[in-house]
Order: sequence, then structure tokens, then C-alpha cells
Amino acid sequence: MLNESVHHAFSFSARDLAANKAGFLSPMQKDSLACSVKGRGCGIKAAYFVMAFSVVTLLVFFLLSADPGSPGFREAMPYLIGTSGVFLLIFAFFLILDAIRSRDLRSGKISSAEGEIHTWQKEYRHGTGYFAEVGGTKFRLKSPEQMEELGSSSFCRIHYISNPPVHIILSFEVTG
Repeated sequence: MLNESVHHAFSFSARDLAANKAGFLSPMQKDSLACSVKGRGCGIKAAYFVMAFSVVTLLVFFLLSADPGSPGFREAMPYLIGTSGVFLLIFAFFLILDAIRSRDLRSGKISSAEGEIHTWQKEYRHGTGYFAEVGGTKFRLKSPEQMEELGSSSFCRIHYISNPPVHIILSFEVTG
């Protein structure tokens, strides 16, 4: 039976924990992750827009600032094409990296970390960050209540979705 404070802090039920232990997502967790995937998709669309806007702005600026018939324009064209190509390659690299890092989020693959719990907090200009490490895997926690719940146990098993840099905690169980 789950403690009420654990359920409140992490928003998972005994049914969610049982599904996670079996390697599945509960219906509630599927809905929650769908929102995360949708939010990540909005970020990718924004990145496409920024990339396209930057390349078009670069081309328009170049075309408006030079006479297309001049020898300097013809000499600068390979540099413009090269700069645009490098920019696109860098952008493509980061899109591929994001796709690799978010594949577990999209597929719903559940991972587990088991071991001794270490919690800490870090002060930032805009507020406090709460963190935990279990079995070598680091998690950013959403609230001081989550840190208190994890910190009150010495050993646990956390079921999560790998989504670097911030993994999504689905459920956890105290093992010692």
C-alpha cells in the first residue's frame, strides 16, 4: 500500500507501480507522457522555424547588400553557400541528437535504477533545484516534497523514462 504523502508528491498509484514493475505504462502515465511528447514536438517545430528564418535572413541580407553582377558577389557566393551548409549541418546534428535522446520518451520504454538514495538541493538565481541520485542515475525533482519522500528512505528502485537531461520519474518503491 502506498503512503498518501508519496502519492501526493509523485502522483502515482499502486496500479501505476504494478504496471511499471511489469514493464508497462499505466493509462494515466500514457496520457501524461503524450503531453511531454507533444511539448517536445512543439520545440522541434520552433527550431525548424528559427533555422529557416535564419537562413532566409542571411540570404536576403546578402542579396540586398551586394550587386549580383559584380565580381565580388561571384567570389563571395561559395562562402555564402559554405556558411549556409555549415549552419544546416550544425542544426541537423542537434536535431539528430535530440531524436536519439528522446527515443525512450516517444517509445515509452521504462528503465529502472536501484540503489542508495542521495538527495541535494542547489540554489539558483531564479530559485532552488532539487536533485536525487539512485544507482548512478541523476534525477531532477519537481518539488521539495519529492526530495523529502526520497530522502526519507535509504534504498529504493525508481522506474523512469530516460529523457536527458531530466529523466521522468514514473514511480518508485522502497527496497531497504
